[in-house]
Amino acid sequence: MMSRTNLLLTGLIMCGPGIAAEEVRPGVFRTPDERFENLQDYPFEPHYVDVDSKLGKLRVHYVDVGPRDADPILLMHGEPSWSYLYRNMIPPLVAAGHRVIAPDLIGFGRSDKPAKRTDHSYPNHVDWMTQFVTMLDLQDVTLFCQDWGSLIGLRLVTGAPDRFARIVAGNAALPAGPGKDGVLIGTEWNQPDPNARLKFEEGFMPWVKYSQTAPELDCGLILQLATIKELTQAEADAYRAPFPDERYMSGPRVMPTLVRSQMATNRQAWKVLARFDKPFLTTFSDSDPITKGGEKVFQKRVPGAKGQPHTIIRNASHFLQEDASEQLAMIINDLIAVNHHGVQPSDPGGSQRRNKMPAATDLSSHGVTQADLDGLDAIMLDAIKKGTITGCSYLVAHKGEVVYRKAHGEFTTDERVPLASVSKPFAASVIMALAEQGKLDLEDPVEKYLPEFKGIRVKGSEKPARPMTIRHVLSHMAGFWGNKGISREKIGLIRDFSQTLEESVKGAARYELIHEPGTKWTYSGIGYCVAGRVAEAALGDQSFEKVSRDALFRPMGMNDTTFAPTPEHPFILVGGSLRSTLDDMAVFGQMHLCDGEYNGKQYLSQASVTDQRRLQIPEERSKAPGLGWHRGFPDEDGLADLLFISGATGPRFQVDRRRQTVTVFLVRTSLQKVVPLFTDLNLHVEKIFSVANDR
Repeated sequence: MMSRTNLLLTGLIMCGPGIAAEEVRPGVFRTPDERFENLQDYPFEPHYVDVDSKLGKLRVHYVDVGPRDADPILLMHGEPSWSYLYRNMIPPLVAAGHRVIAPDLIGFGRSDKPAKRTDHSYPNHVDWMTQFVTMLDLQDVTLFCQDWGSLIGLRLVTGAPDRFARIVAGNAALPAGPGKDGVLIGTEWNQPDPNARLKFEEGFMPWVKYSQTAPELDCGLILQLATIKELTQAEADAYRAPFPDERYMSGPRVMPTLVRSQMATNRQAWKVLARFDKPFLTTFSDSDPITKGGEKVFQKRVPGAKGQPHTIIRNASHFLQEDASEQLAMIINDLIAVNHHGVQPSDPGGSQRRNKMPAATDLSSHGVTQADLDGLDAIMLDAIKKGTITGCSYLVAHKGEVVYRKAHGEFTTDERVPLASVSKPFAASVIMALAEQGKLDLEDPVEKYLPEFKGIRVKGSEKPARPMTIRHVLSHMAGFWGNKGISREKIGLIRDFSQTLEESVKGAARYELIHEPGTKWTYSGIGYCVAGRVAEAALGDQSFEKVSRDALFRPMGMNDTTFAPTPEHPFILVGGSLRSTLDDMAVFGQMHLCDGEYNGKQYLSQASVTDQRRLQIPEERSKAPGLGWHRGFPDEDGLADLLFISGATGPRFQVDRRRQTVTVFLVRTSLQKVVPLFTDLNLHVEKIFSVANDR
């Protein structure tokens, strides 16, 4: 890490005069390619298109990664940054199956740089990016925009709203206040001021003045001053890379003065936004003096903003892509998943029966005090204060009553949250219910229901593999490949939500297995898709959503638990795209705790629940799998007394027979960030609830 002082000194050395300029035509500069070699965490191949201008053709650089047939995410940067700003957001967006496009505005990054300030008008930049989007023929776009990326990006939306499926606006604006258009140039700003200092915390106008009077604009230093995290020297240098000297700087110099130069046109654009009813989500940060509070106008005026899970990013400054890259990527992925699945507030009329565990009225009967439970508050609030998360919820049930149910930060106790891999015990339980109804048998070969698997082979073998069974696919023993280090085509089998589950599974059947079914455990997303497709076929090609609802969710009153496919995006990731709430999950966990019974009714047989607790692989191991669950603390019969599972989006679900507890932790962030948090919560629960004497 480098201090801000060292960043400034290094910037003055690196950005000094005397660099040989690359002038591709009179008045147009192009940063030499060697300036972009070996940049930290920026391995992306360059792509280029030429757009028309009064100066002739101008080259626009852009990052373009991910499946070309996937709906695109368009990441629009502000100034004085470039697409390097998105280097940490791009990988998790691509990993979720999306195509990600991050252009450099003209005058920035690897794009061409007109030398005259007058070439950089607001309308010109809108026109250049409009040409860019048109030339790539981008459709069903998810736009993320920040800073000037929003001033330009939102104009792209209002110019062609049908191209855009949803918008995420972070520290964004579309200035359209009263008054005439104007370029912000103070009469006292005509000469460089050697004493100019940027005091970012003082707001917008001091920044404009600094941009006009500072003898040199050190983009590495500017990014650091507008970011809470400490940039490394290599990161700061990457922000300096596009600008060898002042001849390349007309874009960063002039853009701050143009913010209010299109007020009248923007007022017309706002009329279009006032009719934009597709999802519009705000993700502003809590420590940006430039845009703080600006989210309110979007939430009030854009119809598509209503009912969205708007977020204030904690401990983040103006360039929140640096301070909260992982969280932003998760928010974008989640918004797309929700929109693709068509999730709506369930049962708006309130007619469907809901089961909800009763709240404890006497804590002493559970052997705990309020002070004991207050410790859970302290753990979560500390994580929010440290910036680990922006909010979460947690529920603890003991002996059939809820003793703790709270949310903190940017979260509520009623939110329906993506469960990722926590979907698996629910899906496995649905299959168990179908087996009890005689619709299928866990020992049935998959090919009985899905003939495309007949004769499938193990890689390197000439003979067909032994038939995989339904039990094999539920226990990750079917011979399928894992979820990491696989081809783009295999990723698409579990990430393309425009396909059907049938199409996904038929696609999987075209590939060879990596080992004989029943011989080796490999955690695989496609296996649960096969199990779900078997269930569909066994019930006459009903969707797995309907199968799940009819077999288990509706009878148990779990009406907020859904995969919710739509005609446009019918795919169900059986082991990964379920959504649920604290209360529904608590009911489901209590049913498993009580051997299939809940509230006086048997939903699964004791034999089925016992089977899910039993080891499904040849030997015990860490996270030894049952059916849907991971297992811990096997009893003398080898049955797990602890069932647990976590998901990539952060949830943790646990059923502890030793303590007679069910715990549910819900959050929206990456699993890696919250493992210490939910571990501390569960350890606290273990501390205050002793192991039952009869265990």
